[in-house]
Amino acid sequence: MKTEPSIHHSSNRFPCPSFRRTANTHLKVIYSIAADAGFWVDVIGDPDNGFYEWIIREGDRVTEHSEEGYVIPSIALRDGLEAYWPRGIKVESPIQPVAKG
Repeated sequence: MKTEPSIHHSSNRFPCPSFRRTANTHLKVIYSIAADAGFWVDVIGDPDNGFYEWIIREGDRVTEHSEEGYVIPSIALRDGLEAYWPRGIKVESPIQPVAKG
């Protein structure tokens, strides 16, 4: 029985993009950051083999992903966040400036 490539995230399963640097199609979610409006920036990978990629997804649909073969998951996360934020999305800071007076 052939199984479809997938990514397991908690109880959710969504299709895994085809990466040219690994044959493993059942990757683990290492980091998952809620961006906004239903978008997520995830780092997925195969920790046993030191392979990580970032993906941007809207719900269960992967909209963009890397093809770098990162060996450090935090670097993949940095690059995934950089790929996502230039989309013109306004990020409001919870930190408010203090008035001088």
